Amino acid sequence: GSGASLGGGYGGGGFGTGAEERGSTTRLLPATHCRSGSSSSSSSRSASETSPGDSPLVSGGPAGELSSPQAGSPRKLSRADMLLNAVYILLNMAAVVGVVAFNKMLFQAPFNFEFPNLLILLHFAFTALLTNLCARAGFFPSKRIPTMQYVRLAASQVGSVCFVNLSLFYNSVGLYQVLKFSNIPVICIGEYLWLGTLYTPRTYLSLGLIVAGVTVTSVTEVSFSTLGFIFGLAGTICTAVYQILNKNIQQSYGVSAMQLLQYESPFTAMFTAVFVVVGRELDGVLSSDTLTMPTLAMVLLSCVAAFGVNVTCYLVIGRTSPVTYGVTGHLKTIGTLLVGFTLLHQPFLLKNLAGIAVAFLGIMWYTHLKLHGGGTILREASSAGGLQASSSSTSLPAPATPRVGARGKEEV
Repeated sequence: GSGASLGGGYGGGGFGTGAEERGSTTRLLPATHCRSGSSSSSSSRSASETSPGDSPLVSGGPAGELSSPQAGSPRKLSRADMLLNAVYILLNMAAVVGVVAFNKMLFQAPFNFEFPNLLILLHFAFTALLTNLCARAGFFPSKRIPTMQYVRLAASQVGSVCFVNLSLFYNSVGLYQVLKFSNIPVICIGEYLWLGTLYTPRTYLSLGLIVAGVTVTSVTEVSFSTLGFIFGLAGTICTAVYQILNKNIQQSYGVSAMQLLQYESPFTAMFTAVFVVVGRELDGVLSSDTLTMPTLAMVLLSCVAAFGVNVTCYLVIGRTSPVTYGVTGHLKTIGTLLVGFTLLHQPFLLKNLAGIAVAFLGIMWYTHLKLHGGGTILREASSAGGLQASSSSTSLPAPATPRVGARGKEEV
């Protein structure tokens, strides 16, 4: 979501939630038992029986409860779940297209807006403002989690944006795209090392087809730069960490996308403000004559589109998984290429057709495995490997019993 705010990212009804809601009261479910159905029956299960990593294309019940598949016990999705996830994915794709289009117009004549870090800061500040207004209007109940979780998520998000932009600046387009498309393999490696999640060979093969197809279609030439490669690899790792953290924080603490964004966005804005100050963009804004009313109106439209990107990104990751969100990102890439070939009459080679066909085959296979409960997870996270049970400093601690704050907000 963050990288997409400038068009260079590595990714892709009501507000979904990660807990059971009854009126204005939210009941927090334990970290490893956020499952649809009866919470009393699920609480008797051991931590090793559930996986915080990947749920097949969605979460469970009407309140958007997160649900992980049991190894060997695949669960088919309801039509409502499928439809809701499809809507969120389509909204995310539309929001990404919108923010890219608005930003491209901003950076070109007649607007000539030359302050990218300031634009990212405005994106997250606008997201924080709008989510707080929605909470005050009663669209969702506010819920706090430990501050360190917001800091970790915000730091990985800002790191993703910065390193991705540096990768684009120092690398050739080919190497930048190769590193960009390696996001899904890095997520799989991260989930295995961090969570102990191991997917089935069919799942890995379908993902391999997607990555190979998109790479063949998009990459033309690759020139190696040591510094650019380091920046690109750092961007890929930060993006993977950000998406894995996002999923597990929503699941572990039973917070919805909007609840997480409400308190995380200000931290992201503050971290981005550091780059605005270092880059002396404020001095440039004050001395610039480009801040006309049409420019400010275009900035506002960009912020609205970025809000849509952030919300739908969190919704898709929370209800599905980081891997599924990565697949969605590749689907957006294929769509962009097809538009270029068909409408903009860009050069079209046989390798482009072959790459798109292979990528589509992988996407259809992956979607089939998800929708029909095809046993996508071979080994699920154990209590030793999961984020919740680990005692290391990089783990997510088990959430405590929620308490009501001074202003009626739930706190963990």
